[in-house]
Amino acid sequence: MKILKGFLYLISVIALCIPLGIVICQGSENKTPLRTQEATVFNDTVCADGDLEKCLLARDQSLKQRDFSKAYAYLKILCEKFKDANSCYVTYPTFFAMQANVEKEQKLVRATLYEVLYYLDIGCNLGNMDSCMAAGKIYEYGVKPSSTTAVYGYAIAYDGLEAIRYFKKVCNSNAEYADDACAKVNVLTQERIKEKQNLKDNFARLNR
Repeated sequence: MKILKGFLYLISVIALCIPLGIVICQGSENKTPLRTQEATVFNDTVCADGDLEKCLLARDQSLKQRDFSKAYAYLKILCEKFKDANSCYVTYPTFFAMQANVEKEQKLVRATLYEVLYYLDIGCNLGNMDSCMAAGKIYEYGVKPSSTTAVYGYAIAYDGLEAIRYFKKVCNSNAEYADDACAKVNVLTQERIKEKQNLKDNFARLNR
C-alpha cells in the first residue's frame, strides 16, 4: 500500500495537469483505431489462481519498478476480475504514465482513453469516488465534437450529460471533494440550459 501511495503521489502531476492535454492538443495524424495489445512479457498466471494478495503484490512491484505497461495489465485484472475499486482508478494515472514514456511503452501496450473509461466506470460503480471524478473530467474536457483530434484513433467527445452523471455521484457522496463535484454539476447544467435555449432561438430564426 505504501508503494501504491508513493506511486500515486509521484504521478499526480501527470494525472492532474496533462491528462486532457494529450486528448485536446495531440495532432490528428493517426485516425485509424488500433486494437489494445497486451505486453508479450506479461504473464497473467500470477493472478490466475485467484490469490488477490499475490496479484496486488505483483501490481505494486511493477509500479515500484516503473514498469507501467505490466502494472497496467495487472490493474485491469484486479479491476475486472477481483473488483478492486482502487485498481480501477489507478488505471487512470498509469495510462498517462505510459503516455509520458510513449516511445518505449507503445512497443508493449497500446491503451486508449475509452478503455480507461471502462475501468473507471467499474470503479465508480464499486463506490470509488476518485474513479467517478476522473471519468467526469474526461467527459467534461474531452475532444470537442468539431475536432478530429484523437488518441490512438479514439476520440473522446465532450459529453456534458455523462460528465454530470459521474459528478452527481461524487456530489451525493461524503468525498472530501464533493463540493467541487456539486459545483461542476451546477455549471454543466447551466451550460446545457443555455445550449437548449440557443437551439430554440436558432430554430425560431430559421422559421421566421
